[in-house]
Amino acid sequence: MKNFGWLYAFCFSVVLLSCSGEDSPRYDGEESGNIGNFIGYKQTYSQSGDVYEHSYADGKLLKTTINGQTKLEVDYNDSDQLVRMTEYVAGEVYTDLKYSYDSSGELSAVEEYDAESGNFVNRQINWSGDKLEVQKLNTTQANSGRVVFTFNNDRLDLFEDFNGSGTLLHSDDLSYDASGNVTQNSVYTFYEGLGSITEVFGYEYDDKANPLQYFFQNYTLPFLIFGSKQKLYNYEITTALRAFGPNNRVKNIYPSTYSENQKLDIEVEYDGDAIMSQTFIFRPEDVVIQYLEFLYSE
Repeated sequence: MKNFGWLYAFCFSVVLLSCSGEDSPRYDGEESGNIGNFIGYKQTYSQSGDVYEHSYADGKLLKTTINGQTKLEVDYNDSDQLVRMTEYVAGEVYTDLKYSYDSSGELSAVEEYDAESGNFVNRQINWSGDKLEVQKLNTTQANSGRVVFTFNNDRLDLFEDFNGSGTLLHSDDLSYDASGNVTQNSVYTFYEGLGSITEVFGYEYDDKANPLQYFFQNYTLPFLIFGSKQKLYNYEITTALRAFGPNNRVKNIYPSTYSENQKLDIEVEYDGDAIMSQTFIFRPEDVVIQYLEFLYSE
C-alpha cells in the first residue's frame, strides 16, 4: 500500500475544510468569537483528578503532560513525517519508538528502545498489499506476538492483536460514514480460560470540524503502532478510532447487554462552529467522568 496517509490525508482535508493537512483548522469571524488556531486540549478525569494536557502546532501533536509532568513527546523530520514517540513514566523513559520511511513515504521500519541492552531493537515489519504486520512492541517478553492492520482505500478496516502462539486476543472491525467517521466498531476480545466475547458499539457525530483530525489523518500508522502496545491496545486503538475522525463525536451507542449506569452521555459546547468542550457523563447519576477543553490561540 504505497504513500499511505500522505496524499490521501491532504486531499481528504481539502474536501472537508478547504485547508491542507499542514494547517490547523481556523475559526475566524464574528459568529465564532474570533477563535484562533487550535493549539491543544486539556483532558480532566474527575475521579482521579488527573489532568492531561496535549499540545499541538500546525495540526501536529507535540507533547502530552499529566499533572504537569511530561508523559509523551513526539518528533518529526523536515518532511513532516513522524519519526519518534517517547513515553515517560515517573520521569523515566518507558517506551521509545523510532520510525523510518522509504522514498515513497511508506513506513519501512520500527525500532523500540530496550532498556536492558541500551540499544534500539528492530521490530519485524511486513507489508502485504494493504495489510501490515508488526511484531508486538514488547521487548520484555520473547515471542510476544504481532499486531495486524488491514486497510481499504487507505482507511483502517481491521485491527488484530495476536499472541506468540497465533491466538487472536483482540480485534476492531470498523465501519465508516461517507465523511470518514467510524460509525460502528465490532470489538472481539479473548479472555484466557473464559472464552471470547464480541460487542458492537456505534457512534454518532455532528457536522462540525474536529480539530484533532489532522494529526490522526496524517500520522495514523505510527500513532496506532504506538497505541497497539500490549498494555494499551484495548484503550488506545479504540479511543483513537472514534475520537480522531473528521467530525466531533456526540453520542455512543452501546450493546444491548449494557445497563444504563455503564453508558456515557456526551455533552458538547460550541462557539460558532468551533468545538470548545466535551463532557462525558455517567447516567442516570449525572456523574462527570471526563471533561475535554479545546484550546485556541488568541
